[in-house]
Amino acid sequence: MKASIEWLKDYSDIDIDSVKLGDILTMTGSKVETIEQKGNDIKNVVVGKILEIKKHEDSDHLVVTQVDLGNEKVQIVTGADNIKVGDIVPIAKDGSELPGDIKIKKGMLRGVESCGMMCSVGELGLDINDYPGQIEHGIMILDKKLEKEIKQEKEDIIFKFNLDKQDISKELEININIEEKDKIEKELEYSNKKIVEYKLELNGLKYEENEVNDKLEDSISKEEEYENLQEQLDELEEKNKYILATKELLEKAYEKMKNNVTPKFTQNLSNIASNISNGKYKKVIFDEEKGLVVELETGEYISANRLSIGTIDELYLSLRLSMLDEISSEKMPIILDEAFAYFDDERLKNCLIFLAEQSEKHQIIILTCSNRERQILDSVNIKYNLVEL
Repeated sequence: MKASIEWLKDYSDIDIDSVKLGDILTMTGSKVETIEQKGNDIKNVVVGKILEIKKHEDSDHLVVTQVDLGNEKVQIVTGADNIKVGDIVPIAKDGSELPGDIKIKKGMLRGVESCGMMCSVGELGLDINDYPGQIEHGIMILDKKLEKEIKQEKEDIIFKFNLDKQDISKELEININIEEKDKIEKELEYSNKKIVEYKLELNGLKYEENEVNDKLEDSISKEEEYENLQEQLDELEEKNKYILATKELLEKAYEKMKNNVTPKFTQNLSNIASNISNGKYKKVIFDEEKGLVVELETGEYISANRLSIGTIDELYLSLRLSMLDEISSEKMPIILDEAFAYFDDERLKNCLIFLAEQSEKHQIIILTCSNRERQILDSVNIKYNLVEL
């Protein structure tokens, strides 16, 4: 259980330091395990009142505020969305220090000067549970009116207590002797200690109750999270079945393709490559280990991967087109999605002319984001249907 020294002072006169008070409480049976000093690592943090809030001209989520610090007015840029004009907030000024060895400096945020930072409860090293009504990731809003009311009420109680104490003292001085007075004062002191102990115990029970409620909420949240994850797992397992089935079909298709690499297929591949390349590559073969192999004009054979990107795309397009009759006897459509990105205009022209010749046997569908294909088709008078999405 945690207890504030200031809170204890509301119930008993305490004029000693926290360490000595901890020793006394321990000796009376209320063991003090730790003593925390809040605010020792905070420097140059003051309270300010927000005078003005304007939208940042170069940001959708930042605002520019004017803040009155009492002896000066400063401009602070912030992304907080829980502040309004008139709020009293903690301000870390230029050169201030916060817990975690954080140093605040004046700087520019999206071109606007910011002379400090508004602080949240966590940035001040405080526990959000000790400040009901505060937002965990928002700026700490201080209730100045409530603070004044509490202070005034405290002063009234102390004043009344002192008056009652004086009246009681006068009566005791008249009606009882010194020994009886000492005895009553000791009993009163003992009663005050017991009251403090009971208050501490009650506060501890409330703290434990909050912990139990938090754990219960966490347990419910984890149970819901588990159910969501289980649903996602079931979906992934179902998708995995389809992926494995697709993989099996692709492997069978690949084996069939390898077994169908015949001289007729190789000749068809070479003819298509020659047409698309305008006769530059007249002989192309498919090797299982090396992939596409091309015969140069010098008679030398090299791997297609050693050629330019445009040439590689050109040759592999030839391979895809030559596989059409091998894959199926049906007249399947030829769908090309951004297939000519690395083609120069000459390559593209030759390829489109060849595809136009194939349009009698296959439906040709070209998906593209450029106008090059359209311009070349128009220049060579090839008819086509245009669909713009």
